[in-house]
This record gives sequence, structure tokens and C-alpha cells, in this order.
Amino acid sequence: MTAIIRLDPAVGLSNEVQVAAFLAGAGVAVVEPTDMVAAGVYRHEGSVMTFWRCLEHDKSARPDALTAGQTLRRLHDVLLDCPVALPELRRLSDVDVFLDGVAQSIGLALEDHGRLRREHEELSAQLQGCRTDVQPLHGDAGLGNLHLTAKGWTWFDLEDTCRGPAAWDVAYAVAGNQLDRRSFLNGYGRDINPETLRICERLRRLHLTVWYCLYADQLPEHPTRANELLASWR
Repeated sequence: MTAIIRLDPAVGLSNEVQVAAFLAGAGVAVVEPTDMVAAGVYRHEGSVMTFWRCLEHDKSARPDALTAGQTLRRLHDVLLDCPVALPELRRLSDVDVFLDGVAQSIGLALEDHGRLRREHEELSAQLQGCRTDVQPLHGDAGLGNLHLTAKGWTWFDLEDTCRGPAAWDVAYAVAGNQLDRRSFLNGYGRDINPETLRICERLRRLHLTVWYCLYADQLPEHPTRANELLASWR
């Protein structure tokens, strides 16, 4: 499904391999490329893939808010020295591709399409006006990508690594109301502009709406959630 909205998935996968290798070398707990084959992106019969070490993890474990904030801050501090050339806010390009063509192909109502485009343009312009701390980011730093392994709290899924304001990753961690916001920000320990965070949280929800529209078109269990998200913008 990624290929529907990302014209060349190999770009993100290549960045993921390079960033994960850098972070592992710097002592950050991340899933690492396997050493059974040369690290990189492979193509086979139209599929694009990478190969990783198998890490056992506790699927039921979730960090408390303070620990999650501290873990993200550690990741951000190390990423400041990451040498990999990364795109700007990779997930916003998903929204661009969706609005510029995919939305029509899956039959999204014109009213919803127009509303999402206006929101996207307005929020993107607002974000451009208040970005002051641009740096390399995880890009998808929700709790679903932070797992407890033998290494401790370990980051997974770096395919969306990008450059942007720190508030982008913070928004992914706190927007779902699974963590106490105040405790998370105390653990993160760096001032986050509340207006930038508000904009990033709304952009995260916009991105989530786009992906659930795609899920609803491909998977029968998702139309209800897609409709709920679309209704929230109305």
C-alpha cells in the first residue's frame, strides 16, 4: 500500500538503513540492519525490501510518559549529528500525493477533498512561519514504534526519518492521549513552542485521515474509522 502514495519507497528505506546504522553506532537502542546480507535496499519482482535483525520484544509493554519523553530527547540529541541527507517532513509529501491524484482515484467526495486541501495548505503555511528548531527526526515517533527489548526501550521503523521541528515527533508521541502530556514534556526536557506543537498535532491527524482513507479503499475493516476522521474535519 505504501507504493500507492510513495512513488519510490526505496528512498525512505535507504534512509532508514543508513540512519539506523548511525544510531546503533552512537549507542542508541534501535533495530539494526542484519549482518547476514549487505545492508541496503533490495528489489525483487517489483517489490522493494530491506533486511533487519530479529528483536524479541514485549508487545504489551508501554513506557510511562516521563520515560518516553527522555527516550525521545536522547534520540533527538544523537540525531543532531546524523550525516544522512534527509527530506523535509516526509509525511507531508504523503498528503500532497494523496490530494493531487490518489483522492480522486478512490472516490473521495469533492467536498472532503477540498476541505482537506484547504486545511493542509493553511497548516503547512502556519508551520513554515514558526519553525525555529529544524533537525533530523524519527518522523513517526508514536508509542507503536518504541518497544521494550533486551536493549531497553528500542526505536523501530525509521522509514519516515526526515528533517523538521522537534514538535513534529513530540506531536506523534502525545497526540493520541496515551501519555500524560505534562510528564512527557518534562521528560523531554527541551522547550517546545505550544503553537508549533498544536499545528503539528493537527497535521498528524490530517496525515492519519489520509492513510485511513487509503486503508478503507483497500481493507474492509477500516471505513468506519476513515469516516470518523473525515467527519472530524467537517
